[in-house]
Amino acid sequence: MINCIFGILFLIIMGLGIYVSSHINHEQKTGKTYPLFWEKDLNKKLLKHEGEKFRKALAKDDDYN
Repeated sequence: MINCIFGILFLIIMGLGIYVSSHINHEQKTGKTYPLFWEKDLNKKLLKHEGEKFRKALAKDDDYN
């Protein structure tokens, strides 16, 4: 039973490694960056958050001018 669990876990990790490797290869061939499947929602949240920080920084700079 434990061998089966370790075997499945090993296959999942190896499959993830193959996915990431092919993803990097595709990015290098096209010259563009594409988010991995776990980065899509995170990138949207980070971009929204960074945009808010940027707007606040611009507002502060406007106050000093």
